[in-house]
Amino acid sequence: MSKTEIFITTYNDPDYLNLVLAGYAHQSDKDFSICIADDGSCCGAGINSIKLRCKKGTRELYGCLANLSVISKYSKLLDINYVWHEDKGFRRSEILNKAVKSSVADWLVFTDGDCIPHENFVRDHKALASDTKIITGPRVDLSLKLTDRFTGTIRKQSSINTNKIDMKDFGNVRHTYQSAPLMLALSIFKLCRKAEQMITVPFIAQTYEKLKNFSGPYGANMAMAKHHFVDIGGFNENYITYGGEDIDLLNRLVVTKKLKPLGHCGKAVIFHLFHEKRG
Repeated sequence: MSKTEIFITTYNDPDYLNLVLAGYAHQSDKDFSICIADDGSCCGAGINSIKLRCKKGTRELYGCLANLSVISKYSKLLDINYVWHEDKGFRRSEILNKAVKSSVADWLVFTDGDCIPHENFVRDHKALASDTKIITGPRVDLSLKLTDRFTGTIRKQSSINTNKIDMKDFGNVRHTYQSAPLMLALSIFKLCRKAEQMITVPFIAQTYEKLKNFSGPYGANMAMAKHHFVDIGGFNENYITYGGEDIDLLNRLVVTKKLKPLGHCGKAVIFHLFHEKRG
């Protein structure tokens, strides 16, 4: 797979988007692009177009000014595209299909705007990439307390209202959450969930995968070859309420293209920021 693109869905949450993009700015493998698929954010800041001097030339982007302000902070660090459409209810499938059409990548990685990647997230997805597989990865769920600590620390130095990013400060906090032993300890006190999925010790990880039939959280962390996605028509745009569109895509890839979902403990990990359930 020669080109990898990360597709990040977002809706009215520029603070979380800020943290997520900071995570991608810290990746160990920097050879990738990002497309933010915005399902109609407005955030009270209005809608307009701006020109950004990006990592690979100047781009004119149109959409939510609050999100564009966040993107502008990372535009020289990351190769970012942004696709937005008007808010007409839940249309995640439609905006993702538009985002994929804008991409020239061969390998597509789908995730969410509330999921901070492990520093090896991109590296792992690229290493696991297979034309016959749907690659998935673990999602460690942070509690409200841990999420508040994480976001509060970063916002002190990296507010969406400034152009300054304290990358060292972000890195120090981020490394705390990327320690599997620490997260396992925190999980005992119910400060996070699914920390066991971060384990990389081969025997333990393989045993857990077999016992749990591990395959990961599809919509928040899954990847596939672009030609398979295109062949089945992408996401089903008839899904206009929250949930189900990712499983539908997976089922069609399995039945029509004979692909096999494959997940590994400790590989391509994401950290899910706490939020109330969205209907």
